[in-house]
Amino acid sequence: MRKSILLGGVLLLFVLGIVLSGCSQSQPPVAQSTPTPSSAAADQEVLKRIEAIEKKVGNVEGTPFNGKDISILGTTPMFALTMREYGDRYSDMFFAAKGGNWALAAYLDHYLRKALTWTKVTKPLAQDSINSFNKTYLDPLLVTVGKKDFKAFEEQYNKTLQGCNACHKAMGYGFVEILPPKEPADKHMDYSKKTEPKDYKDFKLPGS
Repeated sequence: MRKSILLGGVLLLFVLGIVLSGCSQSQPPVAQSTPTPSSAAADQEVLKRIEAIEKKVGNVEGTPFNGKDISILGTTPMFALTMREYGDRYSDMFFAAKGGNWALAAYLDHYLRKALTWTKVTKPLAQDSINSFNKTYLDPLLVTVGKKDFKAFEEQYNKTLQGCNACHKAMGYGFVEILPPKEPADKHMDYSKKTEPKDYKDFKLPGS
């Protein structure tokens, strides 16, 4: 009697084990490592969008457009063109300081520097040299503007001209030699208008 009861219990446990094993095998896995077709397509769409953005803003050598390869470098102003604006503003800056229009002098300094913004694309390797030139020559010149000291301004102005000519020579353009200006590039401006440097709202001394 006891043997039959014990045997029945063993058989019951065996059957329960089979049932529980079958249930555990039929349960779906908690997480799937393989993306579903819809999520894979979404990922591909994101990658395509990223690639398109990179081609437009990150690839300066060539940007596909309407089936053609249009180079960003070929559509930006060349260095000589930006230097034309740079030089004109620099000439006008001298007459603004001489006439006591210090706000105009500060304004011209700000935008002659901005004239070289395109060089971040066209001449990325020259940025350290440009920054060094600004710190060595233009920053001290702007300090004299802040002090409204024309004598100091004129001295630093001529030093900056020498620095410009040294840069031209180093770049293979020694034939481009700049002399102190005899007249402003823009003759229609009032250079004798008496102003303060801070009358130009974006005026800031170097390091401030």
